[in-house]
Amino acid sequence: MKTFEMRPIRLHLRHSPYRAIMCSLPVLIACLNANAQESPGPEAKAVSPQQKNVASSGATNPATEDVVKPAKADGGAGSAMGTPAQAPSAVKTLSTVSVIGVGETRQVQRVTAEDVKTYTPGVNPMRVLEKLPGVNFQSGDPLGREENGERLTLRGFDNLHLGYTLDGVTLGTLDSGNMQGLNIMRAIIPDNLKGTELAEGVGSIGTFSTSNLGGTVQFTSSDPDKTYGFRTSATFGSHDLMRQYVRVDTGEYDGLSAYFSGENYYTHAWKGTDLPDMSQAFNGKVNYNFGENQVSVFFSRSIHKEDSLPYVSQDIVNRLGYDWSYYAPDWTRAQNAANGIYTGGVTSASDANYLGTTSRQDSLLIANGTFTLPANLGLTTTFYHQDTSGWGNAYYPFAYADANISLAPNSIRSSKYLIDRTGGQATLSYDTGINHFETGVWYEVNKATFTQSLYPNPGPTSGYIDVADLAPAETIKGQFNRVLTREFYLRDSLMLDQGRLKVDGGFKSLDISQTATGLAGGFASGGLTARDGFLPQIGATFKLDTHDEVFAGYSENMAAYEVGPTSPLFIPQTALTAANNYANLQPEKSNTFEAGLRRYTSAYDATLVGYFTRFKDRQLAIASCSGQFAICNTQFANVGSVTSKGVEASFSWHPDSHWKWDNSLSYNDSRYDSNYTTGGAVIPISGKRVVGAAPVILSSTVEYTRNQWDFHLQGNFLSRRVVTMENDESVPSFWLFNASAGYDFGKMAFVKDTYLSFNITNIFNKQYYAAINSDTVYPNDPTKTLQVLQGGAPRTVSVTLSARF
Repeated sequence: MKTFEMRPIRLHLRHSPYRAIMCSLPVLIACLNANAQESPGPEAKAVSPQQKNVASSGATNPATEDVVKPAKADGGAGSAMGTPAQAPSAVKTLSTVSVIGVGETRQVQRVTAEDVKTYTPGVNPMRVLEKLPGVNFQSGDPLGREENGERLTLRGFDNLHLGYTLDGVTLGTLDSGNMQGLNIMRAIIPDNLKGTELAEGVGSIGTFSTSNLGGTVQFTSSDPDKTYGFRTSATFGSHDLMRQYVRVDTGEYDGLSAYFSGENYYTHAWKGTDLPDMSQAFNGKVNYNFGENQVSVFFSRSIHKEDSLPYVSQDIVNRLGYDWSYYAPDWTRAQNAANGIYTGGVTSASDANYLGTTSRQDSLLIANGTFTLPANLGLTTTFYHQDTSGWGNAYYPFAYADANISLAPNSIRSSKYLIDRTGGQATLSYDTGINHFETGVWYEVNKATFTQSLYPNPGPTSGYIDVADLAPAETIKGQFNRVLTREFYLRDSLMLDQGRLKVDGGFKSLDISQTATGLAGGFASGGLTARDGFLPQIGATFKLDTHDEVFAGYSENMAAYEVGPTSPLFIPQTALTAANNYANLQPEKSNTFEAGLRRYTSAYDATLVGYFTRFKDRQLAIASCSGQFAICNTQFANVGSVTSKGVEASFSWHPDSHWKWDNSLSYNDSRYDSNYTTGGAVIPISGKRVVGAAPVILSSTVEYTRNQWDFHLQGNFLSRRVVTMENDESVPSFWLFNASAGYDFGKMAFVKDTYLSFNITNIFNKQYYAAINSDTVYPNDPTKTLQVLQGGAPRTVSVTLSARF
C-alpha cells in the first residue's frame, strides 16, 4: 500500500496570517465550504416533499420540512462549523433559527453557526454539542481532535452505543478502534459542515445506523455556493498550534456547482514529547441541479498522525504529577524502567512506556441523488465507499515470551487496521394530503482486518514509530471480519386537527451477520448474527397554542455486535469453543420512552423532557489484566440490563439582537440492574452507577453582539463520575470556563469580509480528569492504579484571521 509522507509547515506568529496562508497553499488542496446552517422559525408553514427536493432553493429544516432561502453568496454566511465570517446583518438573522426541534415527535437539538464562535476553528464538532442537555464530550486535547482520548456519553450511553451519520451515511462508533466507519474528524473538515442534529434517546427510524441504542448525531455537509468565491483562515495558538484552511467555490453554471477545500493542522501535545500531531485533509463536493432534482458527490481524503496521549491512573497522578506522559526522548530512563530500575517516583514498568503514535489514512466517497417523481412520489438514493488503513504503534515495556519467540523489553507492539466498506441506501416517499409515507432500504458490506504484531527492540526513535521496514518477530493476534448489513423501514407521518396534531409511526427490520476468520495467534473463526424483524417506533406532538407544544415517543432499537478488538469474536478459538460459540448470546437492545414540553417565543425558547430507557443484554469487554500496555485477551460478559432515567431542560433567552443566554441542565440516573458472574465469581454491581456517566451536567453560555463586535463566555459543569463497575473509584466534579471575542472588519478593498477572533479555553487553568476509557471496563480498583483516565488540557489561547474574497 502506498504511503504518504507528512511534512509539517512551520509558521510563526511574527508572520502575517495572509503570508502564512499563502505559504501553506502548496500542501493544501484548494478548498470550499458552504452556507451557515439555516432553518425556519417555528411558525413557518409546512411544504410538500417535492419542494424539499429543490435543493438549489435552500436548506431544509428537518423539524418542519420548510425550505429556507440561502444567504446571499456575497453576504458571507460562514460555515456552521468553521470560523464565522459573517456581516453583522447576517449574524442577526440567526435569532430566528429554531434549534429545539419544534414540531418533532422526539427530543431533538441542533447546532448553529453562532454556537461555534466560542470554540477555536478546527474544533471537533462533537465538542460543540456539549452545550446541549445531557451531552458529555471529553477529550485529552483542547480541540477534541486526538481520537484515542475522546469519549462521548449521552443519557448514560457511551460512544459505542450511539449512532453517527454524515449525509445519511453511518460512521460507525466514536472509539479509536472503530472498524465499522471513521471518526467525523477524518470524514470531513469541520468548516465544511452545514450543521449538526442531535436526537437524544429516540433517534429517527430512518437513520441508517447499527449502534444507535441511545441516540443519534447527524452531520450534514455544506453545499457549494451559488456564486464564485474564495475563503481562507489561519489559526495560531498555544502548543505551537498552526492551522490553515482554504476553500474555493466555482459558483453555479447551468445547474452545476462545486467546492474544493483543504486543511493543514499542526500542534504539539500539551504534555510529554515534542512530537507533533499533524493532519492534512482534502474535501470536494459537486452538485448538479436539474428541474426539481439534484445529484451530488462528496469526496474526502485525510491523513492523520498523532502522538497519542497515554491514559493515567489516580495513583500515577499523585506520584508523578498531572502532566505525566511518555519517557521520550529519555531512552535511558525508559530502558532502565523496563528492566526494573526506577527513578523519580516511578514504581513500576507499567507507569509509562517510551512512546506511542498512531496514523490513519482515509478516503470516503458519498454520492446522493434526490428526485421528484410523478404522482407525489419522491426518491432519495445514496451510494458510498470507505477505504481506511491505519496503525497504532507503541513501545512495549515488558519482556515477552511464548512458544515461538522471546523478546527483550521495549519491543514494538503494532496494531494494524484495514477497512473496505461499501453500501447503498434508497428512500421512497409518498404524500396524500395529511399523510406522508416513507420506506427505505440499506445494504452494506464491510470487510475489516485487525492484526497485532511484535517487533524486536529497535532502539529510540526521534519521530513517529514506523515499522514498515521492519520484519515482525510474531503476529500475536489477527482476525478478518466480513459484516453484511441489511435494513428495511416503513413509517407514516399523519397531520390532524388542522396541523396541530402530528403522529409518527413505523418500524424497521434489521439484519447484521458477522463472519470472522482467524488470521494469527489462534484467534477465532466463527459468526454472529443480530436480527430483529420488528423494531417499532411511535410518537406524537400536539400544539397547545402558538407558543407551546407537547410531545411523547417510544422506540425499540437493536445494536450490531462490535467488530475488531472490541468484538465478542475477538478471542482465541479455544475460548470461543468453551463459550459454546455464543449459542445463547443475544444482541444488545434498548426500549426508550420520552415525553416533554416545548415553549418558543420571540424572547426565549425552553424545553423540559423526561425519559426512561431499559438497555437489555448489555455486553461489556472486561479486561482480564490491568495496565494499558499489557498484552492479554479481553473477556466478554453479558451484564444483564441497565436502567437509565432522567430529566433534561434547556432555556435560551434572546431579549434583543445583542444579547443571548443559552442554558441546559440534565440529571441522569443510569444503573446496572443485576450482578453478573465470571470465572465462578459473582461481581456485585446491581444498583451501581454506570461507568463514565455523569449524573448532573450543566452548561451556560452568554453571547453579546454590538456592531462588528461579538463576545462569548461559556461555563460547563460535570458532576462526579464512577470509574469502575463496583463504584469503588470515582473522579471529582469540576467547572470549566471558555471565552471568545471577535471583530468583523467587513468589506476591505477586494476582500468581501475579514474576521478576527480570539479564543481561550479552560480560563482558570483547572486540573481535572476528562475522558474515562470505557471501551474496556474493570469491576473494581481498590488501589486506584487503573490507567483509564485522561487529564484535561490546561489553559490554551488561539487567534484566527479569516477572510472571504
